[in-house]
Amino acid sequence: MCLLDTGSGKSDSATYYDGDTRKDAAGVVAHVTVPGKGASLLKQKEAVAFPVLQAVGAGAATKRGNINVSVGKALQGVIYDAPASCATLNASYAVACPFGFVVSADSQHIGKAVDALTRALKSGSVSSNDVNRGKAVLKAALLESYATDSSLIKQITLQAIHTKQVHSIDALLAAIDAVTQQDARGSQESWLIKACCNLANVPYASDLA
Repeated sequence: MCLLDTGSGKSDSATYYDGDTRKDAAGVVAHVTVPGKGASLLKQKEAVAFPVLQAVGAGAATKRGNINVSVGKALQGVIYDAPASCATLNASYAVACPFGFVVSADSQHIGKAVDALTRALKSGSVSSNDVNRGKAVLKAALLESYATDSSLIKQITLQAIHTKQVHSIDALLAAIDAVTQQDARGSQESWLIKACCNLANVPYASDLA
């Protein structure tokens, strides 16, 4: 998690705490969030690359469709036809913030699912097709966020608050297009485990590959 210092001072300072948060409960399903270190909005290149990588693992493009990218394939490779759902997550502010994934699966397969997804994101093994898909998804979402007066005002306000400057839509689209396969590598350290429900096979942060 990211804790912001109060009062005046450097806006890019933050303390990142690792560790586990677990709540066991009855049932046959486990829900696990695994965040690692993300990118500060003050680092523009990384701040654009992480949302592209998030879009790579955003899920199926159609209802009940397969996730035909490396993140989804990593999950399907260990659980096969067992029911499961996963998505990448990213939150960027003026300080370093989380990037990772959330996954839900039955307790029998959740350990394998968490391990496979962690390995997939840590390896940075996304293909050029994955990155191109991520760019397309992110650009579509960005254009939609500029589609109405109210959403445009919201975007301008958020940019001004977090980065102290406002970018045109053309500049933002160009920044997305500039992201390369090498840039979209994801987080390599400080993974956490936040989990609830049946935790019998949920690993601890120290167990992650």
